[in-house]
Order: sequence, then C-alpha cells, then structure tokens
Amino acid sequence: MPTRSFELRAGVAVLGVVLGATAGCRRTGAEQSDGASGSPPAASAEPGRAPEPPPSVVAVDWLPASVTHWRADIETAAAVHGLPADLVAIVVLVESGGDPAARSSSGARGLMQILPPTGRHIAGVRALADHADRRLVEPRYNLDLGAWYLARQRTDFVAADADKTVELVAAAYNGGPGRLARHLRGEGTLSAETERYIGWVGGMWRERRAPRSVTYAAWWDAGGSRLVTRAARALDEPVAPPP
Repeated sequence: MPTRSFELRAGVAVLGVVLGATAGCRRTGAEQSDGASGSPPAASAEPGRAPEPPPSVVAVDWLPASVTHWRADIETAAAVHGLPADLVAIVVLVESGGDPAARSSSGARGLMQILPPTGRHIAGVRALADHADRRLVEPRYNLDLGAWYLARQRTDFVAADADKTVELVAAAYNGGPGRLARHLRGEGTLSAETERYIGWVGGMWRERRAPRSVTYAAWWDAGGSRLVTRAARALDEPVAPPP
C-alpha cells in the first residue's frame, strides 16, 4: 500500500511499459466491486523438474525468517481469499519485512501496510462490526484485510498471463485501483513509487521457485534490509542477507 517509511532506491528495471498498454489486459467489474478470485491451478511439471507446489502453501525458499514466521497465518489468509500463498508472502515482505508493528510515514500499518481509511472501507464492505483502527497491528486481522483487498485487485485486473496479472495487482495494491484504471485508459501515469513496487513484487514473484532471487537481493540493498532487520529483532528471529 502507499508510501513506505523509507525510500527504496531504484534497483530493478520496472514494467511501466507493460502496464501502459491495454492490449492483453482487461479490467473486470466496478472499481469498488466485491469478491475475490480463486487460486489458479498448479502448473504441470516439466520432465526432469519437481512438481509445482500447491498454491495454498508458502514455498519460497529465499524468504527471510521474519516473513516465514507468519507462514501459517499467511497460508490461512491466502486460502480464505483464494490467493496464492506465495503472493501474499511476497507482499508482506515488501510492505513490512514481516514486522506486525510497522508503520509508514503515511500512516499505513501492520504486516500488509493498510491505511486506516482503507481498513475502514474494507470493514464496511465486508460488514465487519468489530473493526477498529487499532486492530490493524494484529497480524491475523491485518493479513485478512490485506489478502481480501489484494484478491479484489486480482479479480478486477486481469492480464494475458499470470505474471502480468501479478504486476497489475501490485500496481493497484500500491497506487490504488482508480489510478491504475486511469493509467490503463491512457489518462495518467503511475507514480515512481508504484513503478518500483511493480518491479519488486513482480520480480520476486517470477523468481519464487529459484534458489535465490536477484530482485530480493536488489530490494535488500536498496533499503529493504532495514525492514527485515527491524522485524527479525522484534520477533527474535535470525537476520541473514539474501542467499
């Protein structure tokens, strides 16, 4: 979600050209439509390759301990809202490094960095009577709200292939669905922050089955190390640089 508490230096080529073209992309539903998409089927294994893990489990080997600390809760939220668990885990990494108390300069809070107005909007749409801004730092509650919001972007913004859909979802999650919709219509540009965010999330998603992620290493060097270190210390988890 919006502005990080620090500025990540541009370290990965971003994909604004892809998002700027409407060919191969479609938007379904209204900008404020409710609902979440189901998990995509697991890809068939190629000869000589291990089978693709089920989408219901976090299976990214290079994630830091501060994120895998929340593995069970991430998998639960992803399953409830029909998302690949790996995608939720990657968003948690980029948003907060796994720190449930993270708070950005814009006021976004928790593991998935939800702004209080966005949290209130989600709670209203879902009729969550027990919602309160203070609950945004509760890990399971934050993951539930964030996964719901992420799933709605995955329903509303669909590209020709799954990887490009993840880029669209990342753009909508960070910069807002309205701004992305206008951009896809050729009526505006994405912010530099959102362009970087697309690069981080999209790159890590593509590299999720690799033994190491070049994108994660670049994000770490660009300032992500501070997020992970802060989270690991708060959770009493080890801190290790990317493999």
